[in-house]
Amino acid sequence: MQTAARRDLHVIAAARGMSFLGDQIALLTLMLRVAQHGPRIMTALITLCSALPAVVLSPYAGGLVDRIPVKRFLGLLGFVNALAAAGLGLWHGHVATLVLIAILGSSAAFTGPGYSALVPSFVEPDDLPKANGMLQTWTASASMAGPFIGGILVASFGTSWPLYIDALTFVVLAVGTFALHHDRVPADDAHLAEKRDVWAGVKLLWGDPLLRAVIVVIIFFVLALMMVNVTEVFFITKTLHASTLMYGISGGIFGVGMLTGSIIGGQLKGSLTRQVLYIFGGAFTISACFVVIGFSPSLAWIFAPLAIAGIGNGITEVVFPTLFVLRSDEAIRGRVFAAVGVIFTIASMVSIAFGGLAVSVLSPRGVFLLGGIASGVAILVLAPFALRHAKVERS
Repeated sequence: MQTAARRDLHVIAAARGMSFLGDQIALLTLMLRVAQHGPRIMTALITLCSALPAVVLSPYAGGLVDRIPVKRFLGLLGFVNALAAAGLGLWHGHVATLVLIAILGSSAAFTGPGYSALVPSFVEPDDLPKANGMLQTWTASASMAGPFIGGILVASFGTSWPLYIDALTFVVLAVGTFALHHDRVPADDAHLAEKRDVWAGVKLLWGDPLLRAVIVVIIFFVLALMMVNVTEVFFITKTLHASTLMYGISGGIFGVGMLTGSIIGGQLKGSLTRQVLYIFGGAFTISACFVVIGFSPSLAWIFAPLAIAGIGNGITEVVFPTLFVLRSDEAIRGRVFAAVGVIFTIASMVSIAFGGLAVSVLSPRGVFLLGGIASGVAILVLAPFALRHAKVERS
C-alpha cells in the first residue's frame, strides 16, 4: 500500500472510529434517558426515526455518491451531523429528539455508502481485508470504550454533555475528511447510462447468485435478531437490576469482543466458500450467545457470552463488506453499498417493530430467547443454499 493511501486509511479509520465512539455514547445516553423518563415505545421510535430516512433516501444517496467527488460532500455532512447532535443535548423533548435523530439518519443514508465506496477506490484489492480489519478495529474499539465512557458521563454529568461530545466527534470526522489526499471521482462518460440508474446496486445484488443467497440468509438473521435491540436496556437494567454504569460496562465487554474479532477478521483470507463460512459462523455465534444471555440468572453470567458474541460480530463486519467490494464494479459501488444498507435497514425496522410488540407481550428475557433462537434457526436452514452457490463458483 502506498504511503498516501496508508495515511488516508489511517485518517478515515481514526476519524470514523472517534465519530462512532461519540455515536455509542449518544446512543447509550438516549436509551438511558428514555428508560428513566420516557415510555418504552420511544426506544422503537428512536430506532425507526434513525432508520426510515435511509430507506427513503438510499436509492438517491447511492446514485449521488457515484456521480460526484465525495470528499467535500462527506466533510460537509459531518458538520451537519455535529449541529444535530448538539441539538439533542440542548432539547430533551420527545418530538425534538425524534426530529434530530431523523436528520442524523438522513445524513447516514449518504455517509454510509460514501465512506464504504471511498476506501476501495484507493486501496488495492489484495489489501482490502487488512483495510477493512483496520476500519473495524477502530469501530470495535469505540464499541468497547463508548458504553463505558457513556455510562460514566451520564452518571456524572447527566444526559446533555455526552451528546455535546458526540457533536465534537462529528467535527473531528469532518476535518479529517477534508484533510484526505484521495477523493473518489465519478466514473467516466462510458458509464453514463449506468451512472443514472439508481437501481444498479439492487440489480447487481439480485443478479449475482452468491450475493443474493448471502443477502437472503442475513436478512432472515437480522429479522430475527434485531428485536433484541429494543429490549436490551430493559433486560440489563430492569430484569438483571444493573446500574447505569454496569449497563455501560456490559456494552464495553461486547466491544472488547468486537475488537478481537476485527483483528482476527483482518487476517482471514481464502476461497469464496471460506468467506461465506466466516460470515455465517460469526452470525451463528451471535445467535447462540444471545440464547445463553437469555437464560442468564444474573448480570455476571452475561459477560462471557457478550464477549464471544462481540468476536462473532467483529469477524462478520470485516468479511462481509470485503465480499461485496470484490464482486462489484467501482462505477456502481456507492449504489451497491446503499442497496445493502437499505435492505438491512428495512429488515431491521420490521424486526424492531415486532420487537416493540413482543416486549409488550413477553418479558425482556423472553425477547432475548426468541431473537437468539429464531436467528440461529434461520442460519442453519438457509445458509447451505449460499454455500452451495459458493462451491459451484469455485468449481
